[in-house]
Amino acid sequence: MLQSSFYRKIQFSFLIFILLPIVTVSSLAYITIKRTTMDKMEAANQSILQLMTKDIEKLLDDISFASHFYVQNEEIRDNLREIQGMTGIHTFDDFNKYTKIRNSYDQVSINALNKYVRLFLVNDTGFIVPYMDVGSGQTLPQMENDWRTVKPRIVLDNPTSIQWLGTVAGSGPDKDTYYYLSRVIRDTDTGGLLGTLMIGISSTYFDPYFSSSTSGQFTLFEKNGQRIAGNASIAFTEPELPQKQGDRNIRSEAIIAQGNWKLVYETPEKTATGQITKTFFVSAMALAVFIIMFLMLSFFLARSLHRPIRKLQRIAHQFGEGNRSIRFPDKGRDEISDLGRSFNSMLDEINGLIAGIETEQEQKRVLELQALFAQIRPHFLLNTLNSIKCSLYVSEDKLHGRMIDSLSSLLRAYMRVNEPSTLRSESALLKHYLEIMNMRNDLALELSVRIPAELERQPMPMLLLQPIVENAVVHGFVDKEEGGLLELTAERAEDRVVIRISDNGRGMTDGQLRELQAVLNQDPDQQSSYRRVGLLNVLQRMRLTYGMSAEMGMERSENGGVTVRLSFPIQPLEGESHV
Repeated sequence: MLQSSFYRKIQFSFLIFILLPIVTVSSLAYITIKRTTMDKMEAANQSILQLMTKDIEKLLDDISFASHFYVQNEEIRDNLREIQGMTGIHTFDDFNKYTKIRNSYDQVSINALNKYVRLFLVNDTGFIVPYMDVGSGQTLPQMENDWRTVKPRIVLDNPTSIQWLGTVAGSGPDKDTYYYLSRVIRDTDTGGLLGTLMIGISSTYFDPYFSSSTSGQFTLFEKNGQRIAGNASIAFTEPELPQKQGDRNIRSEAIIAQGNWKLVYETPEKTATGQITKTFFVSAMALAVFIIMFLMLSFFLARSLHRPIRKLQRIAHQFGEGNRSIRFPDKGRDEISDLGRSFNSMLDEINGLIAGIETEQEQKRVLELQALFAQIRPHFLLNTLNSIKCSLYVSEDKLHGRMIDSLSSLLRAYMRVNEPSTLRSESALLKHYLEIMNMRNDLALELSVRIPAELERQPMPMLLLQPIVENAVVHGFVDKEEGGLLELTAERAEDRVVIRISDNGRGMTDGQLRELQAVLNQDPDQQSSYRRVGLLNVLQRMRLTYGMSAEMGMERSENGGVTVRLSFPIQPLEGESHV
């Protein structure tokens, strides 16, 4: 190389003083950015894990409260004494004793969990009394099978604490795994065995929590390493052998003290750094193209390139030392200036990508925290309303007791707004809503419902009809002093369901009806500025559920008010959701 021409030496110098520093600085920047992003991801994961741990601890506290209540309540002990030795229901007296035990479950407020919890009492002979509101798939044979499985694990001489029995594989159609806890109940006078309280938590209870994160996977373990719920690919302990580059997971752990459980959260490394790596290589390829073009032109620009090369070299060294704000002055129009602008663009894009990832992770963390908090607050409100309702019924205030029932039904519907409902359930919700509005606004509104039996179980989104009735109450009866009437009718027209909601309120002019119908017929992108958000939300939810063939119409009713007509394709009956 020393015997080569001057221009070849210059070209070789370009490779040494431009390409090598840029590659080095870019690699250092990539490694630094990747490490910083992973550190921030670990901190965000740990925050999410701590909040989820608190939520699971609250579930265990609720179950602990229920078990303590059964052990300490003397009335329940008396009921258990009555069924001692009972092996089945053979007489009417046996049925009355059995009913007393089942009615005692109402004193423990775990209704929000009845879909995921198996709760039953077993007397001294193995006779099972299940929870009154047994959820879907929770049959008595399944409970008997679970009892036979966990019975050998129970220490009958330990009535003072909760016994953690471990998991039982599902035996019913759902095939869910249940984690069981038990509490032995003994006679305080004789010390004899009165019964055993069994509480089983389904692994599907944790699915809404674990699926709330889109960036990683959760797994819940017992202290002995047995998996309770979550992703089966996650190990109880972190693997000692190093994983392949790019396949490593960011792992966070938390201990749930009450059950000595371990909650593990793993996020693939490529989730946090995949976009950075992709941008780095794309930028590197683009930079390589510019360098090749620059070397081709260097034959004619050898002398003029000497000074810019030294300047670019100094900038590369400073950037490698941590000065992230330094940039190449790209005032010229030659190839070195183009190269400098490309280098600056790469640095700007990497810095912008870091800021975007930080913002995105923070937004995800806030949304996940809000979702988890939303699981806690409604549960507290429903328990409080249930306590108020019981107090009202005890004081024989049945009117306000029914109001509390209606409000509780609406709250449960709001909690399950993303779950499917049925036309029958929606009509029941409307009656609860009108009861509350009659009390709040001192109205005398009535709801008439006419639904054919074949359409009662027709699937539909939760709370689809409530905004329409709310519009009728707020706008149709605002100045109406005498009583009002709302009518809900449904019919089947070939392969479609047609629902009409009519009122005898003050109504709308023909011009207003035409204007509103025109808005409903517009393209969805043009409806965002319209002020009647409730009607547009109903139409958008129908189209998201049934497709663009779903329709909404407005017309004058026979009683002088307004009729809202909904039409959508009939759906197959796969299940039913009750309020």
